[in-house]
Amino acid sequence: MQYNPGMHRLQRAWRLIFKHQRPLFGIPGFHVSYAFAATYVAMALAAAYRAPIVAGVAYLVAAVVEAADILPDSRSERKLTDWRRGLDVRSQWRIILYVAGMAAAGADGGLLVAFAVVALAANLGVRVIRSPILSLSTDRRVRPLGALDKGADRLMRARAAVRRRDLAELSLQSSVAAAGFALAVPTVSDVGVVSAVTAAFVCGLAGLADAAVAAIRCRRFRPVLLLGEHDAEVIEGFREFDPEVLCYFNGHRRSLYAVNVWLRTFEECGRRVALIFRHNDVTEIETDRLPGVVVSDDALIEQLVTPSTRVALYPANSTLNIHLLRDNRLSHVFIGHGDSDKAGSASPFSRAYDRIWVSGQAAIDRYVAAGVEIPEDRFDVVGRPPLSPKLRAMDRDMATAASGEGGGPLERLDSELAAIDRGGPAPTTILYAPTWEGYFEEANYSSLEVMGVELVTAILEHFPAIRIIFKPHPMSGHRRPGAKTAIDDVETLLRQAGSYHPTPSLYPDVDLYAWFDHTDVLVTDISSVLSDFMMWDRPYAVTNPTQLGAAELSRRFPSTRTAYVLDPDARLVTTVLTSAMKHDPLRQRRHEARLHFLGDTERDPLEMFREQLTSLYEATQAVRLIREDPI
Repeated sequence: MQYNPGMHRLQRAWRLIFKHQRPLFGIPGFHVSYAFAATYVAMALAAAYRAPIVAGVAYLVAAVVEAADILPDSRSERKLTDWRRGLDVRSQWRIILYVAGMAAAGADGGLLVAFAVVALAANLGVRVIRSPILSLSTDRRVRPLGALDKGADRLMRARAAVRRRDLAELSLQSSVAAAGFALAVPTVSDVGVVSAVTAAFVCGLAGLADAAVAAIRCRRFRPVLLLGEHDAEVIEGFREFDPEVLCYFNGHRRSLYAVNVWLRTFEECGRRVALIFRHNDVTEIETDRLPGVVVSDDALIEQLVTPSTRVALYPANSTLNIHLLRDNRLSHVFIGHGDSDKAGSASPFSRAYDRIWVSGQAAIDRYVAAGVEIPEDRFDVVGRPPLSPKLRAMDRDMATAASGEGGGPLERLDSELAAIDRGGPAPTTILYAPTWEGYFEEANYSSLEVMGVELVTAILEHFPAIRIIFKPHPMSGHRRPGAKTAIDDVETLLRQAGSYHPTPSLYPDVDLYAWFDHTDVLVTDISSVLSDFMMWDRPYAVTNPTQLGAAELSRRFPSTRTAYVLDPDARLVTTVLTSAMKHDPLRQRRHEARLHFLGDTERDPLEMFREQLTSLYEATQAVRLIREDPI
């Protein structure tokens, strides 16, 4: 596709809008960014049509919406702050629009000047409280996560002080607006004016006092956070754990699935594993047993390598991995986050690692086919540890124990499906699990935009007795708004269908492998979902959205050789899926492919991972001792 600058700018603007969506007050579809922008439009229209009541209501609603946006602890959830137009700028524009509305309504000149002076003075007064001398940044160079609690409590209290300071500013300005609103409306009685002004004056004093208290608290935290004491304390806590193995991840919060898939393996691998993240938008991780840190300063990375640290594991490729790769005291291992035929699974960057751990021989062959020359003795086949039956059994037992009488996500899913099926056998179930659209168009293997809606429509039409489970990739819709639209359309189709079809919004805490247990036939794209499902030894169909010929599809994506292929032509869905469900002619070939893609499936992959990690750790330790104490 030829590059079009104008279209590219439109796409960027569209993505910006969708990026800043967050349901307001828990109401789906009532997004904070849209509601906030609407208040400014309302104030501008109120000035144009001389409607001071509308301007006043819009002003107060804007303050309420902004307060709701300040409350979340996670910065990534505070969407208005991502506009790169701070609270001060937004407040000044709000005052200007409000004054314009009062002037258009014919407010008394003296009153108008008085309001403008008082409002702007209030704004400037709070800006003094928010000045750099008293400001407090909680985006530290080192921030604790998971089982690491050093400095975590102080950081949480500092964030609370910052939010309280911002909320105090809103209450102060809103009280000024309320007083001006009462004085600007000519029909309000003298008693009403006096009451409104008095209430606003009291609220203003309370807001100012609250802001002052918050500022004092911020000043108490500032020396510790800004002078490095906090960073030193967190690093000390990390070093006290003395990790033997580091997992290093340079991705954003939305891509944490690449680490989450490994967490249970790390917890049960028999070594002390700690996690290092590089982006500040990572605020929490799905483990309370492993210590983790978010590090934004490259110079601090080497301080996290302790005397016992020997191995570094990398679940994703990134050029910024070099910040730890340059440490020659460690053995650096690329473990990836899934085995698939995607182009990224055979990246030339993999040459930078000492070892490459793969699921099976198929991954090694993939590098050869891509022309990436890596000596075969640098590869180790460890199977697919996250698929370990032992880990999955432990996960279910832990979920049951932790859920108590209320039941956890898996128990709730099982009980609800049993109730829907009224104790009888479950209907034949198809899991549609499309991948996301990738960072670049060349890496877009997703079927969502091209054929997702048509595919689900055809299944519902031709197989009305079948249950469909819809589980899109967590990153779907991140780059292309059309993919997000397709997700919404598929969910709407499934909700409107006569029978019951689970969707992501109904069971957000149920992971992919739990859905595999309920699946008879998988429909997916070129992704690691396909090779993971081979462990279940059930039929699977792969989409062909680009309509490659059979020979070319098989050559470029070997995993499709044991899959039923679905082209965008929805008329073929019936034939393909009927063959998969009734006759399944690929059963024997699919069983043989498991060894090629997943290694020795007769052995527990968790044990294979443990053995490989222990062997590499001991070998690295021996080499390090020789370097430090040569004969």
